[in-house]
Amino acid sequence: MKTRILTAAILLPLVLFALWTEGLPYEILLYGSAAIAAWELTRMTAAWGQPAFRIPAVILSVALPLYSNLLYDLTLLQSSASIPVENMETAARVAALLALMGAAALLTAHKLRGIPGRLLATFCVPAVIGGTLFHLTALRSLDRWTFGLGPSPFIDDGLGNLFHTLDRWAPEGLSWIIFLLAVTMATDTAAYFVGRAIGKRKLAPEISPNKTWEGAIGGFCGAVAIGVAIELTLGLTADLPTVALMAATLGIAGQLGDLFESKLKRRANLDDSGTIFPGHGGILDRMDSLIWNLLILFHMVILLT
Repeated sequence: MKTRILTAAILLPLVLFALWTEGLPYEILLYGSAAIAAWELTRMTAAWGQPAFRIPAVILSVALPLYSNLLYDLTLLQSSASIPVENMETAARVAALLALMGAAALLTAHKLRGIPGRLLATFCVPAVIGGTLFHLTALRSLDRWTFGLGPSPFIDDGLGNLFHTLDRWAPEGLSWIIFLLAVTMATDTAAYFVGRAIGKRKLAPEISPNKTWEGAIGGFCGAVAIGVAIELTLGLTADLPTVALMAATLGIAGQLGDLFESKLKRRANLDDSGTIFPGHGGILDRMDSLIWNLLILFHMVILLT
């Protein structure tokens, strides 16, 4: 536990800094995460007898978020005022469809062997990794489309200046990413501690024996609580009931993403996707909930705000 906390304490500020800068640190975070996650996923497919063609799978996994960045840069050159929303929305819908198709295929791909199985695995890896991480730049770029409405009216005058400053520091895209990280982490943390404290009924014993229904409900409640807290401080471009609905959706989707990766690891007979983070496992072990919440949150923001 101490190792997990120490690793998280070091990583979280670095991740937030990279997301805030949007420069080279952001690109290293995005492309590095895509490449390592793809490498780890090809390791899993090889363990269940379908070794993906690793180099093409890794390159394509990086290519999709790279395309998202290029689309962002090109549209900025065309118009310094704003990104044409429909360009990024259309590309994001295609990326989301690829990710969902890849995830569905991964759950059944073990039945296909030989070259067809390897080709399918090679498609699935970038579809899942690249298709989800495509949405990071799409979500981060929202502040180019519209800026936040300012601090929530629930904040009193005594804290007004602080949150006005915070709102200028965290324009809309970054505010939603803070929301995404906070809700996902709250789900994982609340599920873990509630499950340890009172968990008795197994949620999915064949996939993840330690998860319980009590923990899952605790994670869901933690997601909603933190989501509401973020709205009351940052003042997102959505009203409180909508933000609560978004947080509740992420509280469920994130846990399903965790179970999805656990299913893949169980099939590959692996405890962790990798060993890059002491106490945490691999990149995929840290991103399993986050990448699916990222995909879902972007499309909810577009539809509901």
